[in-house]
Amino acid sequence: MDKLVLNIQAVAFGGSGIARLNGKVYFVPDGVPEDKVEVRVTEEKKKYCTAEIVSFIEKSPLRSQSPCPYSSECGGCQWIEIDYSKQLEWKKSFVTSSLSRIGKLPEFNQDPGILPSPNQFNYRNKILLRSRIIKEEGKNKIVVGFFKKSTRDFIRIKTCMISDSSINLFLEEIQSLNFSEDLVGLEFKIEVQSLYQSRIEGTPLVIVTIYPAPQDKLEVYDPIKNTLSTLAIVERCSLIMEEKKRFLLEKDTIKDKELSFYTAQSQFQQVNIDLNKKLRRMIFDKVPEKAQRVLDLFCGSGNLSLALKNEYVEGIEISPLAIETAKYNVEKNGLDNRVYLAGSSEAHLWKCVKNNEKFDIVIADPPREGMYKEVIPLSILEPETIIYVSCSPPTLARDIATLSKKGYEIKDIICLDFFPNTFHVETVVTLSKVK
Repeated sequence: MDKLVLNIQAVAFGGSGIARLNGKVYFVPDGVPEDKVEVRVTEEKKKYCTAEIVSFIEKSPLRSQSPCPYSSECGGCQWIEIDYSKQLEWKKSFVTSSLSRIGKLPEFNQDPGILPSPNQFNYRNKILLRSRIIKEEGKNKIVVGFFKKSTRDFIRIKTCMISDSSINLFLEEIQSLNFSEDLVGLEFKIEVQSLYQSRIEGTPLVIVTIYPAPQDKLEVYDPIKNTLSTLAIVERCSLIMEEKKRFLLEKDTIKDKELSFYTAQSQFQQVNIDLNKKLRRMIFDKVPEKAQRVLDLFCGSGNLSLALKNEYVEGIEISPLAIETAKYNVEKNGLDNRVYLAGSSEAHLWKCVKNNEKFDIVIADPPREGMYKEVIPLSILEPETIIYVSCSPPTLARDIATLSKKGYEIKDIICLDFFPNTFHVETVVTLSKVK
């Protein structure tokens, strides 16, 4: 297709710049306002087009020199060149525009407020690396990296700007290792997770999990596991199939209650631990102790409900491993009146409706697709308060719009920046039942 020159005017959730030309809207990945770019159309629809940047005619004054040597190719941090305050401004706009445009809630064109990350860099406590053994300079080295944006091309890295310092120490140490000749050519994945409490204590440690390629036998990776285990910074290294659960410790203090939050190796958890602590405190403050019964939907390992002091707390989560971890957390912290169940949140809500169960407060932290199937039974339960934690403004807006039709109104809303230098944004919406 012919090339076009576009002036980027705004930015959309998903990280694409928005431009308009001859009555048509163009979405341009990696474009930011005030960029003037030459583009090639990659997809054309009746009302809009998607286009890729061929070259920059004028770069936006909002851009600065990237601190990351890999950002021009790596797709992980779309906005690492952009001033942090501007990133926060755009993220808030994603939420307000979704609520007004998709949710048809025009009163929320107002500023909801946003809680920034305590750290713009070195905030991730876990990363998944593409890894391979290659022959280089007479040695058999392990090299790690990510995929190039929008491709399966490998980008080799030596450090990662957004990863915890202990992860970067691990990356530095593995570059000096030498492996046997028979391992050359192996391609696999490595997950590296920093042990949070060790960082606080000044002795950084990481947990390493090796994900073998599906076609390889596990024993092939034993030499790699054994070599990585010799590094002082590695607390333990294991193959993903060796053990289904390994628990990691993270301590937190919420009000007057010190808790140890454990998570299983390779289990989903928030990667920005410092901001996650603030989210926990926020939920704690939003749930009054006088509320007798609390239901935690998509509860994971109890991240948002373990610290609550209410008479009865019930959690439901589809992942059996997460529920095992939640129960482990309950036992280790000596908590009472906590019930965590493995299963579908939708099915559990319908069961609660059928049994005429009542909850004063419902917390929901669904995946990216939101609560489309859960909204109807939730509204039938009629809790006084719903606290909705969302990682997707469009599905949040859709679900809030449905709940508003079912008799709920937004009491307050705040955004949290769990992923600086990217377009992602977390939102906490508190809804009250209209009397």
